Amino acid sequence: MKRRGPAQTSRPLNPADYPHLSEFLRGYLNQDVLLEYGSPTAAATAFRRDADASQLRALQDELKRFENAVQTMSLEEMNALLSQLGSSWIFQSRDEFRSLSRTLLKKSPQQLPGGFGL
Repeated sequence: MKRRGPAQTSRPLNPADYPHLSEFLRGYLNQDVLLEYGSPTAAATAFRRDADASQLRALQDELKRFENAVQTMSLEEMNALLSQLGSSWIFQSRDEFRSLSRTLLKKSPQQLPGGFGL
């Protein structure tokens, strides 16, 4: 008999498990995101510029776990979790969230083999 892992949505997310994601959300997706950056994706670009390699990797690891945990949730449930983690931004669609996520998850030159950007 095959064992199945626990369902991702059966256990609420613990904000303490996402300290770097929470720090990003509080610092970059706060109530002034439009004034400071113009959009959530521009805020993600600013974070990439401001963060060092270890901060970026830590956020990327947590973001991947978060995406996996919320993949079967509704947009409203995902927004509620992001709010609990510190976000003031309400995503209007999954595509909007994916755009932010793609920006944060793309490889930096330091993460590419040989350390060179292409």
